[in-house]
Amino acid sequence: MALSCGQCPDHSTIATFVSAMKDEILPLFRNVLLICDEMDLLGGTFFAQDGCKVPSNASMKWSGKVEDLNRKKTRLEEKVRQLLKEQEKEDRKDDDPPPSGGGKDKQIEKLAKQAERITSWLKENEARVGRRGKEIKSNITDNESSKMVTSHGWVQGYNSQVLVDAKH
Repeated sequence: MALSCGQCPDHSTIATFVSAMKDEILPLFRNVLLICDEMDLLGGTFFAQDGCKVPSNASMKWSGKVEDLNRKKTRLEEKVRQLLKEQEKEDRKDDDPPPSGGGKDKQIEKLAKQAERITSWLKENEARVGRRGKEIKSNITDNESSKMVTSHGWVQGYNSQVLVDAKH
């Protein structure tokens, strides 16, 4: 990612780049191998590289396009208003004071915090745009991660590269 300035080129673009820049790539690759060797990470007999989807600790429920996140915030705020109305109605019915630490109070507080979390995220972040120029889903917890399909279903995570050798 550092070499591509944060872009996500496909395998054919990378192959073309490597072919065109052989003289510049060779010292870089050599230095990476030397560092790996110093750290005793290489067996030296066989290398294999492949893509790997690694799950993050971000929840998929906090993912969506800006429009989706705005809708979620609106639903949360509406639920808070509904619960407050129900609580006021219950308070007017009873002459006894409501018990402290009620479940609705905690639920209202939790929902209000979630709505505020979305509001502050939307103020600080813009929509993510993919390679095709269309908006892609963002994640409030970890906006660098993506929602991806794997052989085990959907995960919120990263598409990474794995390099192994005969020793490891």
